[in-house]
Amino acid sequence: MESERGDGLDFFRNPLVGFIGTLTGIAGILLTLMFYLRGQEYRELTYLIHPTRAIVVSTGKASRLEVTLDGEEIKTDVSTAQVAVWNNGAKSIGATEILAPVILRTEGGVPILEVTIRKTTRTVTEFALGRQGLSPDRVALSWRILEANDGAVLQVVYAGSPTEGLIIEGIVEGQGRIEDFGKTATRATGKDIWIRTSPLGLLSGIILLILCIQGGRRLYGIGSDLVARRKVRFADAVVALVYLIGAAFAFHFVTLLRSQGPPLGF
Repeated sequence: MESERGDGLDFFRNPLVGFIGTLTGIAGILLTLMFYLRGQEYRELTYLIHPTRAIVVSTGKASRLEVTLDGEEIKTDVSTAQVAVWNNGAKSIGATEILAPVILRTEGGVPILEVTIRKTTRTVTEFALGRQGLSPDRVALSWRILEANDGAVLQVVYAGSPTEGLIIEGIVEGQGRIEDFGKTATRATGKDIWIRTSPLGLLSGIILLILCIQGGRRLYGIGSDLVARRKVRFADAVVALVYLIGAAFAFHFVTLLRSQGPPLGF
């Protein structure tokens, strides 16, 4: 009778219970990582250039419109672009955190004819532009404070083609190079996610999927003999390790979707 009752631990020996426990542990690790990283404060000044630009004046085409700079006629194309600048981090960027001036410039050195602020997230940011002491291809950007998702959208008119590069550079305390959001971040499109996800992360995800399928098959009685069970016990450590790698991949995948673009849009 005693042997029929068991030792009271049969429930915990059930493979399904073990499998659920493993998944729960992985979920706990993921949540811990997410809350930890969310709690980290960092500064991330970034910018995004709208992919669509317009030609105001095109050389070689008859037009009564003339564009001059300091009294001299501009004989090249005149184009316009929209540039969004914002704090994509969780820590505010004040004027005291700017270690080197933040400058908007043209990549080829063509003159910037005009820059205007189309809109800002909040007037309290006191976002401003300046050109004093700078060459014609540069404009200084300044503000009182940029908290998380604070920023502005600029309208830039310059003497050049629509393919002319626009760059924002400077030094912000606690941040490296100011990056172009369009080149370094991923929007929520399947193509971008596939391209930008690391090969190791993709491999880990594939391995995780295979192991989940194998784990499901095991729950239905695969490897029920003693030798197979011992092999399964040895493999459990390997499976758990790869589950953790797969969980890290899943977290990496989620972080790719964190930023969706400038808070103001265009």
